[in-house]
Amino acid sequence: MATRNNSVASEPCLSVVVIGYRMAKQLTNTLFTLSTKYQLGIGENDYEVVVIENESDDNLSAETVSSLPKNFQFYRRPNDSVSPVSAIEFGVNRCRGRFLGLIIDGAQMITPQVLKYTLMAFKISEDALVALPGYHLGEVMQHEAADREVLLREQTKFLSESNWQSNGYRLFEWACFSPGNKHGFLHPLMESNVFFCLKESFLAINGADHRFQYPGGGAINLHLYRKLGLRRDTRLFLLPGEGTFHQYHAGVTTTDSADYEEKVTRFNKQLQEIWKQDFKALRREPTLFGTISQQAQPFLLKSCEMARTRFDRLQTLDRLLWEDDAVERLVD
Repeated sequence: MATRNNSVASEPCLSVVVIGYRMAKQLTNTLFTLSTKYQLGIGENDYEVVVIENESDDNLSAETVSSLPKNFQFYRRPNDSVSPVSAIEFGVNRCRGRFLGLIIDGAQMITPQVLKYTLMAFKISEDALVALPGYHLGEVMQHEAADREVLLREQTKFLSESNWQSNGYRLFEWACFSPGNKHGFLHPLMESNVFFCLKESFLAINGADHRFQYPGGGAINLHLYRKLGLRRDTRLFLLPGEGTFHQYHAGVTTTDSADYEEKVTRFNKQLQEIWKQDFKALRREPTLFGTISQQAQPFLLKSCEMARTRFDRLQTLDRLLWEDDAVERLVD
C-alpha cells in the first residue's frame, strides 16, 4: 500500500475524506479545489484532507502525490471491491478532526468558500449537516449527453481555458443541475454529493453501510444524507452560493451505457428495501448560508421559480413544505 502522511502537527478541526478510482485527472482537479491555493478564508492548520485512491490503471502520478499540500494524507489501497464502502471506512478511521466531510466520488470539484462556510456553520451548531447543491459540468446532465467523447473534449477545453483555478465560481458558467437536485436547491435535495457533519454523528449511524456493494456504492450517498438528516439534533445548512461540480469520467451512472436505467432502478430498489419502502428526499427546512456570486445567481433564480411551483402545489394539497421537521419523524 502506498502512503504519504505529511499532515500538519496540530489537530485539525475538520477532516475531509476523498475517494478516487480510475480518475487521475479528475481527482487532481478535485484535490486542488480542497487546497489553500484555492479555498478562501481558511488555513492549513484548520483542516486535513484524507485521500484514498484505489489501485487502477489510472492512478495519480508519484509527482502529483509528492506535491500534495502538507495537510493532505494520501493512501493507495488494493482495489478489493467495486464498492467504496471499505475505502470510506478506511479513510474515516484515519481522520483526526472533530468534524467530517465526505466526497465519495473523487470527480466532484467544489467552489472556493465551501470549507470556510462549513466551519462557520459548525460554530453556529456542532450538530450541523452542511449540504452543497450538485451540478454536472456541461449543458445537460452527463448521462443524457448525446456523445460522451464530445462531452469529454468540451470539458477538457472548458477546464483548460476558463481559469477556474483563480476563480472557482466560473464553474457555474458551464454547468447544469445534477439529478440529485434537478428541481433546484430550494426543493428537498435527494442527495448531497459533498456533505459535512459531526464525526460522532457519522459514527452514530454506523457509518457506511456494508450492504451497499453495488459498483460505486449504488445509492449509498442518498442513504447517508437522509439518515444523517433525520437525526433529531441535526440542523441542516445549505450553501446556495457554493456547489459541487461533477467532472465526466465514464463513471457508474454517467457512462454511455445501455443499461443505465436498469442500474438506477436496481440501486433504488435496494435503497427502498433498506428503508422498508419509505425512502424519499430529505424534507427538512435548510438554513441558507453564505454569499451568492454573480455566476451562481442564475441558478438561484431557477431554484426560486421551481420552488414557487412546489409551494403552490403543496398549498393546494394542504401539505407541509418540510414534513420531516415533524418531531415524530426524527430519530435519536
